[in-house]
Amino acid sequence: MITLSQTTTHKSVDFFEIPVPVRLYNAGRTDSVDARLNHTSNQQQFIIDTDFRVAELVIDPDLWLISETQEVVGVSPEINTQSIEIFPNPATTEIHLQIPLGTEISGIRIYDMNGTEVKRFSTQLEKINISDLAPGVYLLKAENSDGTFQGRFIKQ
Repeated sequence: MITLSQTTTHKSVDFFEIPVPVRLYNAGRTDSVDARLNHTSNQQQFIIDTDFRVAELVIDPDLWLISETQEVVGVSPEINTQSIEIFPNPATTEIHLQIPLGTEISGIRIYDMNGTEVKRFSTQLEKINISDLAPGVYLLKAENSDGTFQGRFIKQ
């Protein structure tokens, strides 16, 4: 079961009804199912039938939801969208990264939801200070010779 909720950036902003794309993966990412969840209320629950046991769920896998500036945000198609674990999520002062075993990261970049790069590191880190970021949703990309690993986090 999937439970969707949203928070707004200001108390004057109401709930925004929107279809939310999700991608469900099995272990090893050898099979997947894409679905659109018609998100009409907070704490709304959805059930998606699959032919496999779900090991991972990615919300907005192709990064096409509309940002607060009404610009479409996307990712170039050549990116290898393997995931990294980011915790705690949401976070207030720092995030920790769990990178797949045997992966050497050559750089880390953090983008806001307008697609603007807000932080860049040229080394592999397991802990990143985010206390200077404004509250919001961010995309983290960790690069290596095989492609780019990515994940999202919320700064409170």
